[in-house]
Amino acid sequence: MLYSGGLQVYSTQDLDIQTIVDEEINDPSNYDVPTEYSFTYRLTVTKADGTTQNYSEQTMLSYYRYADSSYNLNFSSEEAAAAAIEAYKAEVMEEGDTIAEGGETVTYTLQPQTAVTIIDNSTGQVLALSGGRGEKTGSKTLNRAYSVTRQPGSTFKILTAYSAALDSEGESLATVKDDAPMTYSNGKEVNNVDFTFRGYTTYREAITDSINTVAVKSLTDIGTDLGYQYALDYGISTLSSSDNVQSLVLGGLTYGVTNVELTAAYAAIANGGVYNEPVLYTQVLDRDGNVILDNSDSESHRVIEKTTAWLLTNAMQDVMTQGTGTVANISNMPVAGKSGTTDERRDFQFEGFTPYYTCGIWGGYDDNTAQDQHSYTRIIWRKIMTRLHNDLTWKDFKQPEGIVSATVCKKSGKLAVNGVCSGDPNGNCAYTEYFTEDTVPTEYCDRHINVTLDSESGMIAHDGCPADSLTYHVYILNGDAGTDASNSITYEALQNNICTLHNADGTRTDEESPAEGEDPEGTEGETTGDESTGVTADLRQIGEEIGNQLNEHIQGFRTRN
Repeated sequence: MLYSGGLQVYSTQDLDIQTIVDEEINDPSNYDVPTEYSFTYRLTVTKADGTTQNYSEQTMLSYYRYADSSYNLNFSSEEAAAAAIEAYKAEVMEEGDTIAEGGETVTYTLQPQTAVTIIDNSTGQVLALSGGRGEKTGSKTLNRAYSVTRQPGSTFKILTAYSAALDSEGESLATVKDDAPMTYSNGKEVNNVDFTFRGYTTYREAITDSINTVAVKSLTDIGTDLGYQYALDYGISTLSSSDNVQSLVLGGLTYGVTNVELTAAYAAIANGGVYNEPVLYTQVLDRDGNVILDNSDSESHRVIEKTTAWLLTNAMQDVMTQGTGTVANISNMPVAGKSGTTDERRDFQFEGFTPYYTCGIWGGYDDNTAQDQHSYTRIIWRKIMTRLHNDLTWKDFKQPEGIVSATVCKKSGKLAVNGVCSGDPNGNCAYTEYFTEDTVPTEYCDRHINVTLDSESGMIAHDGCPADSLTYHVYILNGDAGTDASNSITYEALQNNICTLHNADGTRTDEESPAEGEDPEGTEGETTGDESTGVTADLRQIGEEIGNQLNEHIQGFRTRN
């Protein structure tokens, strides 16, 4: 409870949780990056003629960037920053100039900065809020958690593409997109952070490894209007109509988002799909104890179904155990999360939750300076959440009714074919996935095929190839960008690359032919009914038969399974 001007303000802040947050964000050992110092500066100079001239850190920055565009105001120590200020004063002040009384102030700020919000999943109450690291020097200092917008990066993939695709479009975590080179509709290339492509990729894998191309293709397929609307439903109030484009899914926004709103959006997923507007206070009472403001019941609405929320949570648990969130993973409570990084790593975002709390953290420079690859936001997130849950009862994410499982193929998203999808040369592609009851696949994989080869010719075997020369190989039909060429095969090759070393009767085509005029045993009077040789006709028939078998395969192995 706070007292101000005779008013009693009942805050939602939990002092114990706030203390943990403040201690962790101010612990230098949590930062795997050197601490630097920026500053705000005000200088009022009285000129010799009695006029005044005002200067600031911004005029200082412009002054030096005129000669050096890379100049910035981040220094290795306060002493180095102070020396730079003195050098600037020497440059701009002229003979006869004086500093006006009280006309020079400087405030130093640690860099990079952080912002943290912690929300109770079930109520939307903000339990802790940190607007930045370092000593607080005033009552109305910059609050980076509540008042500053930054780019959300890949955290927006969950809110826009995957929420909408699973909740409204009948897709699932097994839905497959081709992780391959692509461009936006304006021609700009879409790249993954590692500039590699993996080929056919499920939504679960794309969430775990934060694959950009799959997310962009997902939003493009469902429509940017739908993804944009889901972001609004998640309580993001800073969107512009110009954000309703493909880059929305990667967090490329006009104004960015606040840490509080982004954390509240993820708290909705943790709350089974129900969004609660973030609450900072519950009541305000006058000096007589009368309630003049009541915020006990915040606005809430359902954004996604319980089943969708659970599926997204389950996928984000993989983020923590084997994906981009492993550094943030905690061991004393089930946890799910999603990382976000913007161009040149100017912003590090991490949003995650347990069955109790949702915590969101941002890290970066106030002046948007590019950063190297660092883990300090995830380290701090882990430290905070571990301490928060030390004395809490273990609780798992509750699976709602309507969730079922099935064994599917990673390359097609369809039911796995026994002994085929598991035999992919690049690794077992059959795995167990969770679905809503109405999204379970009913068709079988049509991307893998088990081909019988003749080891002597290296070609596709037919009935005339001897049994001791047969080998078996699983191929991907019309392989993608991530398929080794030796493991990919086309429909045409299946029909045309038939073994020519063996005849249909099992003899070899390279054996010595009968002498001229001599009739081969058992062939007198027989014709092929074709102007071609008997071998060619036989192989043509074999090719047609394999083509028919291929068609059966494409139909999903319905009759075989």
